[in-house]
Amino acid sequence: MKKVFIIGALLAAGAVQHVINAQTINGTLHFSAGTVAPLSVTLPGNFEAPAGNVTFGSGGWGRMGQRFLLGGSGFGSTNRNTSGPAGTVSTNWGMGFADFGYIFAEKKQWVNYVFAGIGGGGLDLRYHNNTEQPLRLSDNLTIAPGQRAKLSTGGLAWQAGISINRVFFSENPRFLGPKIGLEAGVFHFPITARWTNNADDAALTGIGRPGMQGAFIRLTVGGFSR
Repeated sequence: MKKVFIIGALLAAGAVQHVINAQTINGTLHFSAGTVAPLSVTLPGNFEAPAGNVTFGSGGWGRMGQRFLLGGSGFGSTNRNTSGPAGTVSTNWGMGFADFGYIFAEKKQWVNYVFAGIGGGGLDLRYHNNTEQPLRLSDNLTIAPGQRAKLSTGGLAWQAGISINRVFFSENPRFLGPKIGLEAGVFHFPITARWTNNADDAALTGIGRPGMQGAFIRLTVGGFSR
């Protein structure tokens, strides 16, 4: 999952450009915090998806011409626990995207755009069977009482959404001015993946393919180059 955030950060950094016009935004970098709800994810062992997923991430974009944007972003959630029929599972997931956007409204200190991105995502599951009954996850993996297991998956991912941003200009042409924004949209991952037992890298059999999707809303805070 760490690789996902690294890829997202590199894409975001590569999107920032210098500005020629002092009243034109040519590129931004930001950090984000938000939530995913509802979150739909298939977990082996008949476990429910964790509730209250708080997400953190980063992103950025650079202007290509008058209306088009090119950038990158990444976000994820960690250490969310949920209980099941036998034990508990902790979920950790993240994703990174190459994003493309289009500015549909730009007036004074407001920049609003729609965006879509394609990239990759990863999901780690840490099971703990703290009951006296065996926990069956698949045809070839059963966790004995008191034992633990770690599963992982990953694959292609996509996101799409809308971003509303308020920017604050400065008279200093070298100053990185602040900006605040709100993003909302949907995502899906992994599109192509399988569950893997990290203990022996064996693919789990007798269960369906992983799937995870949801709607997100996140606050973005950062700065812009001028």
